[in-house]
Amino acid sequence: MTSSSHSISTRKRALFTGIVLTLPIVVCLLALELATRLMGYTPHKRNNFTQYDPDMGYVAVPGQANLPLWDQTGFTTQKFNQAGFISREVEPPSSSDAFRVLLLGDSFIASAGVPRDEGFPTNLESQLSASGKSDTQVYNLSFGGYSTDQELMAYQKHGPTIKPDVTV
Repeated sequence: MTSSSHSISTRKRALFTGIVLTLPIVVCLLALELATRLMGYTPHKRNNFTQYDPDMGYVAVPGQANLPLWDQTGFTTQKFNQAGFISREVEPPSSSDAFRVLLLGDSFIASAGVPRDEGFPTNLESQLSASGKSDTQVYNLSFGGYSTDQELMAYQKHGPTIKPDVTV
């Protein structure tokens, strides 16, 4: 037996061993993938309150109510508007006198984890109204985990309807 035929048979044996060891692992992973899909798992579903969106990655389920939150006082709930944000409904200005503020951001601005009436958007609206801007409307297009590109997409999608005087 020559050394070249010996190295070929060694390579064939190594290739065969690699295939024999890898094939069962691949088959098991495919079986697990199939089983999880048959049980109802969808890879783009993060939880019961968000859904996959081809443009923004994920959005809240529009109109979803009773979003459970734990805060310092215990259990509270939130509700998403029809655009999928914890905010007033996205709508065109009702009057030309309204001072409209559009908030973009992540969970800090969205005030996730606190009751809506204690969050930053509500406090901002109250303080602006108290300072003389009596017809103030704050729209909160913030969502936990959003990055700058998703904030921009939220602005491009809803900004023209809201027509904000100020965007933060």
